[in-house]
Order: sequence, then structure tokens, then C-alpha cells
Amino acid sequence: MRTGWLEDTIASKETITGMSGGVELTDTGCPFFARCPLAIEGTCDTQAPPRRIDGDDHVIECHREVDELLGGG
Repeated sequence: MRTGWLEDTIASKETITGMSGGVELTDTGCPFFARCPLAIEGTCDTQAPPRRIDGDDHVIECHREVDELLGGG
């Protein structure tokens, strides 16, 4: 992932909703839905994310494409 992506994400998410929520393990949806700035309403909250592998063999579970997560999409 690009350098600084986490800091940018945290800063923008704090501005919108704060970091009050934790990870919520449920039977449906992504456990990070409530605190993810890239969450897709109607998808991330209702469907488990697919497992993807990036070019460095990192496992990522997200509805977004790897390129989007890397800042290219």
C-alpha cells in the first residue's frame, strides 16, 4: 500500500465520524464496516468481503479492488 495511506484514512474518518467504533464481528458483512472510510453501503454491511491477494502475496479481505486500496483506482 502507498506510504501514508493509513494516516490519510484515519484523518478523514476521524473528521467524518471519529474513531469511536471498534471491530464488530457479525454473521454478515465486513467487521470493519462501521469505521471504514471506503465502505460501500448495501454491500460491505450485508456481504462478507471476498479474499484477494495482492502482488506481494498479502491476503486482503475487501469488496474494493486491490488497485483501489493502493490508491490507483
